[in-house]
Amino acid sequence: MKANDGALPGDARARMPEAVSRLTFDGVTGRVAFDGYGDTRNRRLTVISVESGRWTSVTSGPAAP
Repeated sequence: MKANDGALPGDARARMPEAVSRLTFDGVTGRVAFDGYGDTRNRRLTVISVESGRWTSVTSGPAAP
């Protein structure tokens, strides 16, 4: 990294949410994107459980936009 002589700027942590909010890409689990706070836009969580000896998925939250 040539910018800033290879060192992180002092305000790197404060600038991270803005930088992350511009990221969008297709990952293994689907579309990955972040909001202005650096939080994921995909609020869906899938939990796989075993009920009566069978795999069952339980999903919560809305689908990603």
